[in-house]
Amino acid sequence: MDWAQRNSARRQAVVWLGLLSSTSAIAFACSAWHGLTCRAAPEPYLDEVFHIGQAQAYCAGRFDQWDPKITTPPGLYLISYALSRVGECDVRALRATNCIALCVTAFVCGLVLHAIKERRGTSTATDPIQSILRSIHAVVNISFFPPMFFFTGLYYTDVASTGVTLLAYYYFIRSKSAAFEASSVAFNFVFTATGLFSLLFRQTNVFWVAVFPAGLAIVSTLKSSRRGLKPIAIPQSAPFGAVARASWTYNVLYDVPVSDASIEDYLKVVESIVIVALRKLPAVLRSIIAPSIVLAAFGAFVVWNGGVVLGDKSNHVATIHLPQMLYLWPYILFFSFPLCIGPIFSIVAQLPFPQMARFQRATQGCAIRHLPRAAVLGIFTLLGLLAVHYNTIIHPFTLADNRHYVFYVFRVLRRHWTIPYVMVPVYVLCGWFATRTLGGDESAPPVEKKDDDAAAENAARDQIVVQDQGCYVSFVVVWLAATTLSVVTAPLVEPRYFILPWLMWRLHVPTARTVVEENPGGKGKERREESWFEVLKSSLWVEYDRRLWVETAWHLCVNMVTGFVFLQKGFSWPQEPGKVQRFMW
Repeated sequence: MDWAQRNSARRQAVVWLGLLSSTSAIAFACSAWHGLTCRAAPEPYLDEVFHIGQAQAYCAGRFDQWDPKITTPPGLYLISYALSRVGECDVRALRATNCIALCVTAFVCGLVLHAIKERRGTSTATDPIQSILRSIHAVVNISFFPPMFFFTGLYYTDVASTGVTLLAYYYFIRSKSAAFEASSVAFNFVFTATGLFSLLFRQTNVFWVAVFPAGLAIVSTLKSSRRGLKPIAIPQSAPFGAVARASWTYNVLYDVPVSDASIEDYLKVVESIVIVALRKLPAVLRSIIAPSIVLAAFGAFVVWNGGVVLGDKSNHVATIHLPQMLYLWPYILFFSFPLCIGPIFSIVAQLPFPQMARFQRATQGCAIRHLPRAAVLGIFTLLGLLAVHYNTIIHPFTLADNRHYVFYVFRVLRRHWTIPYVMVPVYVLCGWFATRTLGGDESAPPVEKKDDDAAAENAARDQIVVQDQGCYVSFVVVWLAATTLSVVTAPLVEPRYFILPWLMWRLHVPTARTVVEENPGGKGKERREESWFEVLKSSLWVEYDRRLWVETAWHLCVNMVTGFVFLQKGFSWPQEPGKVQRFMW
């Protein structure tokens, strides 16, 4: 076995070690949190009273019994019924369902990340170990996402709903990247079946298994060119009229990377999508057959049910609540600020203070080419102010229950009438940070080569810069459309409602650049065999995306604080003395 084969075998062993370690860590954390919650709160707590009662009715075979307070379909209860055939159906066993669901969700996240990298062309061809380990690390961080991980200790629908929805998204991606038509048809069939199954968990999943995939399928179809024809690119400097004419004449979609985009580019992309879709209407309709089946099934359910909500319809009436899209951005930034550090540094480095000179030099690798313009920030701030003034909705449940963190957020916002308006510029900046993060590292410098230094030139030639390609504007447009539809129709502000928008955002955040040594021994030198320590060091620290470690620490910190508060900071209401109430998301 030569040098390359030995090191390849060792690197693959590191990959399997990483997979085993991450799965074990997730399972151990879930089991520990499950045991702590069952010890502290052995009886059903809050909405568990309805969910556990309904699940136990299903376990007993009483499928015609339905609690009118439950507003979501019975998908979780059907899974619990199936598991009860080989186990128990008590509180402890039912709560364990979400531990299993989180492990499955983590596995599916790994599949989705691999599929996304394949579509971007940045899979493991040049840097197998680092690429795979970054994906594994990202899966662990996603699994520890606080608003989702918290509910693995309780019997709520969110974790299982997220897992099934994500599985449908994976099959959609595979259907669009299948090499053969037969494979594509099979993946489309499985995607449709999984999408329909996801609707049994939460009605709003329809936006992520029908609307979101349909938008991505349309963009993919519009980008495809006829075989044998050389693709035509519309220059980014083209004005709106030129983009419209080129889109109509050549059937070519205008699209640019997020890292290069200005606000005008977003408008041009929307304009181009509409025009090219009209020119390619038959192909567009064929591409959205599978998502349309899911959407049609959901429409049939709404007609049959007389509305979207099951059970308690009076307190869950769909409405237009535009400030939900403002609340989304600080939500993303709070939980994912380690990933947004590049755009944040770019703003800070522009402050007009002499002390910023050293800071600018230290953070030049995080520079952003397109900083927000004052006029653009002003326009979005004005729109946000109008939404806050005319469309702020505070649901009675938000102010009636002091056991949820949102209660205290709104108590701060309501402390003075000016606070909601003062927060609007903060929302806008958070939105810019989150959007620009999807563009990746925009200023990765090329490998330096000195003409007068042969050794440096040989070293540079042996280095490959691997940059995980960021998202294109078309993806952001589709993601924003699906997110808007899924959250603005809800009058109630709940952290759980933002889990899927955050998850789709997080899965598409590109990793940082990597410099790969193609010839570690140098030109004309023998390659040396790396030790286990060197393999681990190079894979987990040298040129690693260290934002992932900060994200891990932050998620664990938030989980420990919220877990401690839930377990140890119980209190009693005067109207219910002796009954412990607990703080939760």
